[in-house]
Amino acid sequence: NGPVNLLSDARLNDSSWHQVRVQFFANLAEITVDQQLSRVVPMPGDSRYFDLSDEVYIGGLDLNLLSRALKQGIKRSGKSLHGCLRRIQIDDKV
Repeated sequence: NGPVNLLSDARLNDSSWHQVRVQFFANLAEITVDQQLSRVVPMPGDSRYFDLSDEVYIGGLDLNLLSRALKQGIKRSGKSLHGCLRRIQIDDKV
């Protein structure tokens, strides 16, 4: 199991609020933007489940963490979130 980079092609910096939902299933993750499926991400390598016991980063990484993530196999998109976040829920908790 290694790092997973979840990206969407949906444009979010249009001065409107959007609903972004990430769901993890046994062998894939789905990203939905405004109730439209945006991307399906399969499990990395031969893993059978996502290991979510470590840290989760939303919107990008600072330079120190990015350097470490790149060494672990994250592919850099060159972009981070440009905008605001509100009402973030993980496991139905705010």
